[in-house]
This record gives sequence, C-alpha cells and structure tokens, in this order.
Amino acid sequence: MCDRTAQHCMKDIALSVRPVLPDESGARILALFNDTPELAQIPVVDANNRPVGLIGRWDFLLKVGNRFGYELFANRPVALLMDTDPILVDLNHPVADFVNKSLQAQALNQLTGFIITDHGLYHGVGTTLGLTKALHTQAMNTITELNQTTTELRQANRSALRDKLFISSIIENIPTAIQVRELESGSVILHNRAAETMGLHDRTPLSPGQAAHALAESASSAKSEQTLVDHEGRERILSSRRLLLRDDIEHDRWELTATDDVTEYRETQHRIERLAHYDNLTGLPNRNFFHSHLKTLSENLESPFLLLYIDLDNFKSVNDVYGHGAGDELLVKAASRLTACCRDHDFVARLGGDEFAIIWPLQTMSADIEQRLAG
Repeated sequence: MCDRTAQHCMKDIALSVRPVLPDESGARILALFNDTPELAQIPVVDANNRPVGLIGRWDFLLKVGNRFGYELFANRPVALLMDTDPILVDLNHPVADFVNKSLQAQALNQLTGFIITDHGLYHGVGTTLGLTKALHTQAMNTITELNQTTTELRQANRSALRDKLFISSIIENIPTAIQVRELESGSVILHNRAAETMGLHDRTPLSPGQAAHALAESASSAKSEQTLVDHEGRERILSSRRLLLRDDIEHDRWELTATDDVTEYRETQHRIERLAHYDNLTGLPNRNFFHSHLKTLSENLESPFLLLYIDLDNFKSVNDVYGHGAGDELLVKAASRLTACCRDHDFVARLGGDEFAIIWPLQTMSADIEQRLAG
C-alpha cells in the first residue's frame, strides 16, 4: 500500500517502545515514565506480542501521580489503567490515508497515540507529533519536487523555444524556397524569405477541386520543373520537390514544397553541353557532334544523305603571313558562307583546323544539289 512516490508509511514514524504485559504493576509503569521524560506512550501486549492496550503518559499521571492514586493503583495490574481499545494501524499503511480517515471520523484532535502493527503483532507506537512531522516532511518533499519539476519544465520550454527559433531561422534564411500548403483549404500556411523572392508566397489559394488535383499530382510526381517570371520580370527555372505531411491520425493534411532556383545551373549546363558539341570559334557543330549525327543517320538506311568534306587551300600560308587572328577571321567567314549555301535542316560542321563537313539529306532532285554546289 505504500509504494507511491514520496509517500510516508506508518513504519516511518513508528517509535520503538518496549511493551509491557497486562499484569505489570502501576508502580512499575510510573517508574518507566519518571525515568524516561520523553516517553509518551507505553504499549501493552499479551504473551503472543499482540496489542491489548495503550497507556498514555498524561492520563496515567493524572490517575497515579498523586498520593491517593499511587496508593490505589501502585500494586494493581496496569490492565485497570490502560486504554483497552487502542487504535491499531498496519506499518505499511500510508500516513496521509490514516490522517484523512481520522479527520473524516473527527477523531484527530482526540488522538494522542496509537499502536503500529506488523501482521497483527506489535511493531511500535505512534504519536500525533510523529504524524505532524511526517506530513510536514512529505509536504516539503512535494514542494521541492514541484519546484524541481517547474524548473525542469521551464528549462525544457526554453530549450524548445531555442530549438524552434533555431529551426525557424534556418528555414527563413536557406536559399531553398519552403512552402507549406493546407490540402483541405488550399491555403499557404507557411513560407520563407526565398519563397517571397521567387514570388511563390502570394499565389491565389487553391479551390477544393484544385487542392484535390494538387494532392493527386503530389502523390504521382514528387519532382517537377517550371519556368516563372519573378517580380523583376526575369524568367527563372524552378525545380520543386513535393512531400505530403500527415497529421496525428495519419491523414494527408499538408503539402510541403521545396523549390530551388536552378536557372544558373541550367544555363551553365547548357553552356557545357554547347562547348562539348559546338566549335567555340565558328559556332558550328564540332567533330564529336558530327560523328554522333553521322552515326545516327547511318543507322537509318531509308533516309539517304550526301556527305561533303571541305578544306581550305593554303590556309597555313594565311596564318604564317597574316597571323592567327586573320586565319580565325577567314574560318568564321568560310563557316558563314557554307551555312548560307545550306538549308535549315542541313548539317554543317567544323571538324578542326580548316576542315569542314556538310551533310545534305537527299530530299530534293539531284539537279537542285548540283545547282547549290555550283553556286
């Protein structure tokens, strides 16, 4: 019964007082009280150590302390002077419960002492002073625990607030645009500074139908790209990743969208791809692009084509006499003239140095080809 935290039991307030038998003389009891001033109660037990009575100091002294009482009870058994119906309480009984029951019985003010037992056998005695001390100690322990708990809660709240501010600061300042939309209403409930810069925060809330469509789209496609115009009128390529967030009952409730501006990345990627496939001087497809295109055409026997290989005579002399700048200018003009002689779907490439190649799909009469060659 006494396993509750910080709960005092009757055994905690039990005083170890040596009991006496019912046939002990009144003179012996008086001597015990006189020899031990702090002794307030003397328990009386039978031969089997079972409590049968309790002798209170003040009641006993009122009866035996005077000359007449002493002569009357000194040689008589203490059974005539004891309380024959003492309060018995088990040593494992909680102090607070015992006090509550006593208060309900309106007997606490009349309670001077009681006997604490262990399975019906005498264990010790208790007093109202012991009860008061135990309740006070328990109250102080409870106050201490409450203060400690309050301090821990305050520290936890401060820590949680610091973590929240830290995370909010990260979300607010990261270059990735963060946007959270409520699926049911379609309204944006959270966005960061990057979302404002990209113009994502002031979009019109989705209608229920649009929200349902967005939910289905989020479930089927977690990543997408789109081109938008920012507040300065510039086209920006945005790459978005969507994630559905669930509430505490495992229902999809929010859509988290993380968006990055990949315009510069795509432009750099395009430049790298162009450097890999186009000649930097003339802007024509380079040797790698030419070989790749020629291979593709060669695999389709139903689309015949004409391959022309062209080089510039005495190009080395131009470089030697006029310098490489003049040679580069000549290559640019040669590339321009070759392109002018071709149709939009013809393929003109610079293979390197003064070497060029042209691929003409055979979609016209050979007379037309001869005319263009002659021109």
